[in-house]
Amino acid sequence: MLKRIIAIVKRDFDNSIRDNLLLYALLAPVLIALIMRFFTPSVESSAISFAILDNTDQSIVDELSQYASIEYFKTEKALFKKVKALGDTVGVIVSKEVGEDKFKLIFEGNEAHDSIELSKSVIQTITQKKNSANIEISDLGKKSNIKGYLAAFLALASMLIGGMMIGLNIIDEKEEDTIRALAVSPLRRSEFVIARSVFGIFLSLILVFVGLWVLGVHNIPYLQVLFITVAGLILTVLFGFFLGSVSNNQINGIANLKIGALVFLLPAILTFIIPKAYIFVLYWLPTYWTFEGYKAIFVLQDSWNAIGRIGLWSFVTNIVCFMIMYSTLKKKLPFGRD
Repeated sequence: MLKRIIAIVKRDFDNSIRDNLLLYALLAPVLIALIMRFFTPSVESSAISFAILDNTDQSIVDELSQYASIEYFKTEKALFKKVKALGDTVGVIVSKEVGEDKFKLIFEGNEAHDSIELSKSVIQTITQKKNSANIEISDLGKKSNIKGYLAAFLALASMLIGGMMIGLNIIDEKEEDTIRALAVSPLRRSEFVIARSVFGIFLSLILVFVGLWVLGVHNIPYLQVLFITVAGLILTVLFGFFLGSVSNNQINGIANLKIGALVFLLPAILTFIIPKAYIFVLYWLPTYWTFEGYKAIFVLQDSWNAIGRIGLWSFVTNIVCFMIMYSTLKKKLPFGRD
């Protein structure tokens, strides 16, 4: 049994080396991480904008608009929500106190130093023109942590690459017509699944940590990252088998990969679009829990208890997904004898 598994793993490795697939797979997360790292400072130090209430005096609005873009909100609650979102949006609430204007600047708490000083300078310039005003600074104390979100996306994408390699190796055997030989060989179904999975699993684990290191994530909690990654690897394997089963050649495989990658990453993207009250509609999707796990590590810096619960849900949804898809894959690929 072990010899047959090793033989298939070795063949997958040799195919990847021969076609330079392994090189591309290793370079992909590194290049993505470098691009993210290059643009992160630009995103974090982007130009400020002001969030103000609809009833703000028009003369003040005209002054503010000379220095930054302005967004209007009906309530303070909506204004605070905007300040807490990604980006350097500064809230400005103007009120009257004893005949003078009082400017209250509302910061999220993680803005760049230049953004804070620039906002203060703008208000000070306005108050000097008006001759009677005072300024109050308020810090909401919530961190958006852009690099943390990028790390979560990068880790999830690295897992996808491992599944891609499984699928491309299966497609390669289809093109060479060697996959039929497996159907009549002594290879058992469990051996086929294990052998095909090993290469993609180890590659995913390596790429996750390499990508995070290149991105510049400091003090990586290795055990937590390993736990969340392992909990979600079943779907990575399923993605690879599904890609290999529905694709007859490499060109067809690349086309299916584009669609599959979008489906794989879509739950993570939807977490930023769907209101929190309706986020439960994503609970049945395995990659939602994987992304939430990475977010808990890199953005929220949650405890092991919280990360453990997310990892458990990730594992359960992965198992359910495997049970649903296994019968379909069994028909499309020669998994060997029972």
